[in-house]
Amino acid sequence: MEFRTNIPVYLFFMILICSLSVDSLVITSQANWGIEPGFQKVYVLDESSWSITYGGLSATGEGGTFQELRIAQGDSFSINVVQVDNNYGVEYILENQQEQSSTGFVDKANFIYEFANFLYYPTEEAGRLDQTGFNEEEIMLGPPIISWFFIEPTEDLWEFLEEVTTLEYHNSLQNADEFEGTLEADFAVEGENKVFDFYLRGDYINETKNIEIRFDHNIKFIWKISTGLLQGYRISSQFLGEYFGNEISEELNVACRVGTYSLPYFKFGGFSGLISGFRMGIVITSGLVIVTIYQLMKKRKN
Repeated sequence: MEFRTNIPVYLFFMILICSLSVDSLVITSQANWGIEPGFQKVYVLDESSWSITYGGLSATGEGGTFQELRIAQGDSFSINVVQVDNNYGVEYILENQQEQSSTGFVDKANFIYEFANFLYYPTEEAGRLDQTGFNEEEIMLGPPIISWFFIEPTEDLWEFLEEVTTLEYHNSLQNADEFEGTLEADFAVEGENKVFDFYLRGDYINETKNIEIRFDHNIKFIWKISTGLLQGYRISSQFLGEYFGNEISEELNVACRVGTYSLPYFKFGGFSGLISGFRMGIVITSGLVIVTIYQLMKKRKN
């Protein structure tokens, strides 16, 4: 699934330049990624479903897709690292229970680009549906499986993940004035892991384009500090409204984890429907973790 960028240009290039530092020009098998070729890990897709309505058409699907592969809800799949390159990233092979395989790839720059946009999945997904149209066959296969099984466990990447939990980051986005809602975000160290919690709830309105969407987007990602290995993630995302005049809605629920890992539940939220009111205010916790609830000012365009 492709996402359009919301990430501020200065932040993207700052991290990209850091990733191309002098040290990174020396290529080793392990590089900065904390893993080596031959590394293997088994994941379980505990939950993966979505329900989509667009332009009067509706469909639901369970399970997940990774390129041309399909993984059933509840099934396991394996990740086998083929190559680790400091300049280019990690190449791996994903294999499902039917021993069908497909090659995946992740690098720092693309992760930053994609993750920044995934924070706004409801509006990005609405735009994708508007561009590609309603595809019942695709929907019935289930939502795509996220490919970020590894991230480079370097300080600049941890700083990026902390940056996107701040009010300043979201207010710097180009279309921030089109959003009104609340955010609770947290990036914390818990034992040997870094835990990212992000809960965004509110409205996206652009009257010029006849867009009005109400959304509730909750995600949790957990990475091992030493290796950057994705321990697991949860997604609970819902939205409904109109997009360029077309009625649109989606509900997405995903839970995926390393087979031996007990995946915690969301820290924030507790989805209670898209009709109830919003919570407003500011909360700042002590310690390293900042939790922010904010209201983005909306300017309705004529």
